[in-house]
Amino acid sequence: MLGLNFSHREMLRLGLDPEEALSAILIHLNPALLRLSLYWDEIAPEPGGYDFAVPQAMLDRAQDHGCRVLLTIGFKPQRHPAFHAPRWLIGAGPDRLSANVHMMLERAVALLADYNTIDAWEVENLPFLPASRQPPGWSVGRQLLRRQIGVIRDVDSRHRPVVASHPGGHLLQRGWLEALTAADVLGCLLSFQSQPDSGFARLEAAAAERGLAWQLSIQAAVAARFGRPLWVTELIGDSEQDSKTDEVSLLERAVDLAQKAGAGRVYLRGAEQWLLMRSRGRPQRWLRAQSLLRSS
Repeated sequence: MLGLNFSHREMLRLGLDPEEALSAILIHLNPALLRLSLYWDEIAPEPGGYDFAVPQAMLDRAQDHGCRVLLTIGFKPQRHPAFHAPRWLIGAGPDRLSANVHMMLERAVALLADYNTIDAWEVENLPFLPASRQPPGWSVGRQLLRRQIGVIRDVDSRHRPVVASHPGGHLLQRGWLEALTAADVLGCLLSFQSQPDSGFARLEAAAAERGLAWQLSIQAAVAARFGRPLWVTELIGDSEQDSKTDEVSLLERAVDLAQKAGAGRVYLRGAEQWLLMRSRGRPQRWLRAQSLLRSS
């Protein structure tokens, strides 16, 4: 099954109205699956106060269109920057951060669990990245992630599956095994680039792609042995970039690799950029994604 990532923060960054953008995506691309994120600094601008108006509006629209939503919650949502803790927590120590994120998860899940459109939760976006790629004091760690998952399972009476994600491949990194054993679904991020036109660089790129496919298939097989599915929570390609290259087969090739490796779901990233390019008279990538989604 194919779906889309959507970030209203990314739409704001691109200078487009998020509500109009989401409506256009739901109406014209008509995804069956949609990955949304809570932004902690947005729903809790002040200590002890919560405002869920923005995520509720998006969930209402998704529900009206029959989407199944994967909702990312925690302090690491999708898109850059990867950390969205409230300003009033900046500089807080790990203990205070942990206590407040648990309170936020309890409130968010208790309030949003009534939405039938939510069919899975994702705890943090790529929680087990190396410490060198995360701000000091902001790493998640195995114990914190397990406690967060425990909060969601305790509060959600419907017991929807919980996803934990890690970059796809990278078999030698322990992060994907930590995600696999902690959650109900192993999520992964895959990034594809256009291959060079010719020469040794193209052979290297093709070999790297085959290596990624092999590693991903192993991860899917290991997940299956644990009784867990593998979902590609973000599939990133050149096709989301506003570049001169326009490789027609990039998205199709990436989706084909993920499906052959055993991914049960694939969430494409780039709808925000495709919409911007369509508004500028370049609808090719938007139309290609539309065709892919319809065929799935």
